[in-house]
Amino acid sequence: ERKLFFNKIFSEIEKRKQYLSVGQILVIKKFDSTPHWVKELKLNVEDKNSKLKKISDKINSIAIYSLTESALNQATEIIKQILPNIKVHTSHDKVGNQRLESYAKTADIFVIVTSSAKHAATEFIQKNRPKDKTTLFAAGKGSSSIIRALEEQYV
Repeated sequence: ERKLFFNKIFSEIEKRKQYLSVGQILVIKKFDSTPHWVKELKLNVEDKNSKLKKISDKINSIAIYSLTESALNQATEIIKQILPNIKVHTSHDKVGNQRLESYAKTADIFVIVTSSAKHAATEFIQKNRPKDKTTLFAAGKGSSSIIRALEEQYV
């Protein structure tokens, strides 16, 4: 049953891989596990038309706030693969502090994962965020939502 399940997923991804963004491909590659079905997919991550690569000469840093540390770590890893010269700052603090204030004031782009956030910290970030800086809100809790928020901003 497990093999049938993975074969169905593999088949669907294979049919639609030309529509996947670099970020989506990297998220899928994170799912590689015991069956190693992901390695069989011929997914190209060297897309020169990457939506995120287009902004790499315009920004220096991205900050991400979420209480889900694993999502922060995975998103950071994926962003660094796509944008190796961009600094990625993360925070999972429950309340505002100097570090979070610094990120809010200086990061070119700030992604807030509202589904996994404390209201006090979210308000703190927004209060300290300059109007000329981009603030994005991830729809879900995971790393794919963080990557999607960034990619959708720069279509």
